[in-house]
Amino acid sequence: MTKLLDTGYLALRGRHVAKLPFRSHDTLIRYQTRNMKRIINHAFNHVPYYRELSHRTGVCPESLRTAADLAQLPLLDGRVLQENPTHFVSTTHPLAALHKIYSTGTSAYGSKTVYWPTHDLMVKAAYRERDRQVLRHLIGKAIGLRRLTFFHPDSSTAQSSRFYHSRLWIPSWIMQTHWASTALSVPEIVRRLNELRPDVVHSYGSFAESFLLAILERNLDVHLPKVWSFGGDGVTSHGRTRIERDLPIRLHSSYSAVESGRIGFECEDNKGYHINIDVCSIRLVDEKGSDVSGSTAGEVVLSNLINTGTILLNYRLGDYAMWGRESCSCGRNLPLLQLTGSRTSSWLQLRNGHRLQEHALLHACKERMHDVLNVRIVEHEPETITWKVVLRKGADPLLTAEDLERCSRSVMSPGATISIEFVDTIPLAHGEKLTRIFKPRADGHQS
Repeated sequence: MTKLLDTGYLALRGRHVAKLPFRSHDTLIRYQTRNMKRIINHAFNHVPYYRELSHRTGVCPESLRTAADLAQLPLLDGRVLQENPTHFVSTTHPLAALHKIYSTGTSAYGSKTVYWPTHDLMVKAAYRERDRQVLRHLIGKAIGLRRLTFFHPDSSTAQSSRFYHSRLWIPSWIMQTHWASTALSVPEIVRRLNELRPDVVHSYGSFAESFLLAILERNLDVHLPKVWSFGGDGVTSHGRTRIERDLPIRLHSSYSAVESGRIGFECEDNKGYHINIDVCSIRLVDEKGSDVSGSTAGEVVLSNLINTGTILLNYRLGDYAMWGRESCSCGRNLPLLQLTGSRTSSWLQLRNGHRLQEHALLHACKERMHDVLNVRIVEHEPETITWKVVLRKGADPLLTAEDLERCSRSVMSPGATISIEFVDTIPLAHGEKLTRIFKPRADGHQS
């Protein structure tokens, strides 16, 4: 009965939120303001960080009337969330009753843990209907869909999928979802695609780009879905251009973060990400934290307006973007955001000729990664690597080193050479995304 009720709620809520982007901009702002006031009142009454902020500075919910007023709050980033994640969690929820979602992170700020109440996860799921609406248009049908998903079973995407599978009932005549490992070789992926003949595939962007370019380079005979949807990380601009030019396939992406869920989505016209301003507020700032204007790129600062578990307002995501200058011909009145750099992922070369995606290595070491604030892996040669690790205060470096080495060997060969080096920080230039796999060239630069 619970599954039926949750499925009914999601269907009704999803139908409503899918229509909202076509309403007027003023209507969308009214929804944003209503959700902002609700989350602000909750934060300043029930979240330790915001209660302390109010006592210390005098800022109060009454002074925050619109999303623009959120700029009055201090800028946050992943470091403060790493240091004390429960400091941002509402005391109205027993911590054990919340869903804990962990991400290794691709920004300069590294890994993080975020807590969500069940109800808010269901609300977040309803906003996926905006993505699904676009996908149905691109695929050309709404029922009888076959979806194939490639994600690591320990990823935040897989965690969320297991939660929704336990709560929702999706009839097979509407959609069948199949899962496959990201560790499959190219011939194995081809075989899986030819067996299932999916309408849509969902994976990491780096996984999609690597496989689809391999199809072009090897001239492989394979069933391609009409749409390949990606998230978690991105594809390169030149890779996307070549894939969509030379293969009969459409790439589609959503913009999301473990801290907030769906931030935006690409529409049929693919001019950038339509930002879900009714459930989040986005600012773009310079190095000093001041708003940038016009076509200037800035760092994305997010305020999540739906999660009453971990509440993050004025939070640096570590992404860089610029606002689109034109309205979209699709008819949606959500503003367009264009990321200036993708959250792309890297691969390690194995001695047997295969490649190991960084997600597979990080998730193999995930249990120990909870003590790791940030990490970079230097690949000297195939299966000769050095972990550069920023460790959480109080964590055991000896135990961490032993576990990282042991877990690394579980996805590499027994003869792999693995060393661990503890560092204070992973230095990045302003605007640079964290590249997990670092491959120094002979001239001393990164490849």
